[in-house]
Amino acid sequence: MPIQKRVEILGAVSGEEDIFIMAGINSQEVVKRFHRGRVIILHEIECPIDKGDALEALNPERPFAPPIHLRTEIPSSRASWKRAARNQQEQIMELLERGLLQSPGFAVFSFSPIPLAIHFGYTYTDRINISLFHYHRNRGTWAWPKNQETTSKPIKFSVTVHDLAENKHEAVIRISLSARISLKETNPLTSGAQMEIDLFIDDPDAFWLQEPEQLKELSACFLRALKNIRKQMPECRSIHLFYSGPTAGAVKIGQVINSRMNPPVLLYQYYRRLSPRYKHVLILD
Repeated sequence: MPIQKRVEILGAVSGEEDIFIMAGINSQEVVKRFHRGRVIILHEIECPIDKGDALEALNPERPFAPPIHLRTEIPSSRASWKRAARNQQEQIMELLERGLLQSPGFAVFSFSPIPLAIHFGYTYTDRINISLFHYHRNRGTWAWPKNQETTSKPIKFSVTVHDLAENKHEAVIRISLSARISLKETNPLTSGAQMEIDLFIDDPDAFWLQEPEQLKELSACFLRALKNIRKQMPECRSIHLFYSGPTAGAVKIGQVINSRMNPPVLLYQYYRRLSPRYKHVLILD
């Protein structure tokens, strides 16, 4: 596609046109770069994300288009959560309708409340190629470590089935990666749930995520949890999902939630000063 046409379709803003320039290379190299390129999505709801930091993390590849800034209000009430999710979905669909679906894929950098991060992945689905990046606070960078051996803690899987006199046909999934989710915080919200599934690591901490392969492990474990619910609770009407972990992981599990195969998924936001500390804010159905 000619440079000018790409600028018009993808909407380069003034000062970013150079992102399309690939001077001094032949057409075959341009094609190779296209297939390795990414459209950068800056999912910046909680705070802005520096474009330069994202480009540095993407290096040595070049972006396929100018970075896309995806923003909504910071939700505070049930109505504002629904409004933010709706606004987010509209922005994503607009990107796809503008022809960006024809791009090789997306590079996603997210500073977002967990429910909106899960909703972000749910809206994109796993049918669209997404490369996820995680902000490593201890190193001050979005770049994944290179040539570094990591010994990640494996994700463990625990299932508890209750024999209840009053069965509400509900299930619970708790994912504890950054911190262990307390049962005393979730039980008041899920009384009557027949099945509880815990995905967790020993001694959870905020620096668990060090390489993209861990996101694949998380996705596989979450799919296993959903499969268990479908198999053992075919009449399940809803799933309560509690998540304590990196934002990139929240996007990843959102991608594999299929509303045609699974019951509605209730999403909760953590508020330290509330009691209980989790509050139902969104539903994926």
